[in-house]
Amino acid sequence: MNSMYTKQMIDSICAVVLCKNESIHIRRCIDSLLSLTSKILVVDSYSTDSTLQLLSSLPCTVAQHPFISHSDQFNWALDNLPWDDTPWVIRVDADEFLSDNFVSSLLSSGYLDSPNVHAISIKRSIVVDGSVVRFGGLSPSCIRIVRTHIRYPNELMDEHFIVSDSLVSYLAVYIYDYSLKPFSWWIEKHFLYSKKEAIQYLATLPTWRRAHPKLTSLSKRYTQQHLLYYRFPLFFRAFLFFLFRFFFLLGFVNRPSSCRFIFFQCLVYRFLVDFWISIYTFDKFLGDFRSFESDLSEFSHF
Repeated sequence: MNSMYTKQMIDSICAVVLCKNESIHIRRCIDSLLSLTSKILVVDSYSTDSTLQLLSSLPCTVAQHPFISHSDQFNWALDNLPWDDTPWVIRVDADEFLSDNFVSSLLSSGYLDSPNVHAISIKRSIVVDGSVVRFGGLSPSCIRIVRTHIRYPNELMDEHFIVSDSLVSYLAVYIYDYSLKPFSWWIEKHFLYSKKEAIQYLATLPTWRRAHPKLTSLSKRYTQQHLLYYRFPLFFRAFLFFLFRFFFLLGFVNRPSSCRFIFFQCLVYRFLVDFWISIYTFDKFLGDFRSFESDLSEFSHF
């Protein structure tokens, strides 16, 4: 192991990596985390490629657990951490890696030693074709480092840790999301995500929660931005969202490949979410819940 990594490692933090079929990314991810900690738990969702073979040669602990949602998978990981005395954990996906200044900034911040800090928010930045998507508002702050007693609520999408805002501190570092998989894989993944997000939204509506009592176990918390977005009409809001990101937030200034990503992320994906909301709503009008209940069972514990 690199001696530089040994000097910088932080004993008070462990890492949880969620993955499935990530042979193309997993070594890059683990190598990045070794600058931070030697305590790395990889939770694999029964990969069928060479991911497990690669993991066997890397300095990490591997566990397997069926995937239902990111929140469920991470909560399971926290409940099964092999390090009982580690107070902090960072969540990382297999196609992500840390910025160069991550460890030094975290150490100098003093957050890990502060009793008034229970969670740390950082920037998550998208990389497309080797270039960071710098414009368009796609580098949001998100909580990725938390004390190990903190959990996610039962959410299918847009996971938010259960922690008071007063206990969250911000750190000016990045975690980069850089997938090397083909764009067709991204489209397939987000087709499924759009169903999940549609169900997550419908679970916030009293009429749907009454019709499907199982939805009451799903968290119905939304940020003010989400609430504002869903006040606009179906489909029209997807176009408004895209126009806001692409023009007002200067998404068009990015490289062409990044502009394509913004088009799919902010228009096509949001359009798909509304498509499934309209399908489920129309079926509800007809009294036919088979499609909705089938998808609900697939994406949750129900």
